[in-house]
Amino acid sequence: MSIITQERTEKGGQGLFVQSTRKASPSQAGKRGQGPFVQSTRRASSSQKVPDPFFPRNKNSRRGVAAVEFALILPVLLLIVAISCDFGRFPHTQIAVSSAARAGASRSIHHRPTTDTRAQWEAEIRQAVLEELAELPRFQANDLAVTIETINEAGGTMRTRVEVSYPFRTLINWTLLPSNLTIRESAVFRNLHP
Repeated sequence: MSIITQERTEKGGQGLFVQSTRKASPSQAGKRGQGPFVQSTRRASSSQKVPDPFFPRNKNSRRGVAAVEFALILPVLLLIVAISCDFGRFPHTQIAVSSAARAGASRSIHHRPTTDTRAQWEAEIRQAVLEELAELPRFQANDLAVTIETINEAGGTMRTRVEVSYPFRTLINWTLLPSNLTIRESAVFRNLHP
């Protein structure tokens, strides 16, 4: 005689119950008058594992769910990393341009230019700016603009203002974010030498 068993779990007010339906033997079917199947309900014991039809406890299905979740999250994580790396370069470039402006202004106070030495003096300032920015990744010297202004003050002192501008370009052309920005930084130093 073959026995077919089907179990269903229900949660009632008194705990978990297992309702099972099985194929009855011919003698049981005649006694109970229920046809070829017999139904019985029993209380599930706490040590008995009751299968949950909605959330199967299969390790392969858990791995599958984890793989799908990872596949959905991975593009978002990669986008966040790409944006962080790309725009993390901006403050680095801004600090380098600011340092270059200070280096040029610092070079300007070593000696005071005259009409004859003005071109050489400005060339030294531009060279100091170039040396400071040379370490910048993907540096293009042709894109660099250096403006030098001198202001004579009362008492024989002179102020030198060095403005450095350099374009910042993102590695990826973002749709909603700007990909080209110009960074401008300036520094002013006073030359006390007569």
